[in-house]
Amino acid sequence: MSRSSDRGVTEPLAALVAVAAVCVGLSIYAGLAVDALPSSEPKPDATLRIVTDEVAPDGVARPARLRDVSRPQSARLNASLAVGSLRWTTGPTPPSHAARASRRLPVRTGPATARPGRLRVVVW
Repeated sequence: MSRSSDRGVTEPLAALVAVAAVCVGLSIYAGLAVDALPSSEPKPDATLRIVTDEVAPDGVARPARLRDVSRPQSARLNASLAVGSLRWTTGPTPPSHAARASRRLPVRTGPATARPGRLRVVVW
């Protein structure tokens, strides 16, 4: 039997480059996979955008649409519209530690009447 001293030998630099490439690929994959997983923490800013689109699709909020807002999965939602002393609310009473977000927008208070108001969402 002949023995060859070249059999099974790899250049050290090529092996190091291959290991480094595998490590970089795994770390990129792990970073993207973590970002793609759903978060268990409710996001008030994202919920506010969704509720705004549902309550004010044309830019002016309508209080009657507030009762039909979508509830985020695995979270509780309280949404309210306020115009001066007028207030419309949907959802259970939020705890004090809940995450909140709000924005100003016009609210229709009557036929051809819109007043400045505030939409607030609380998620927990």
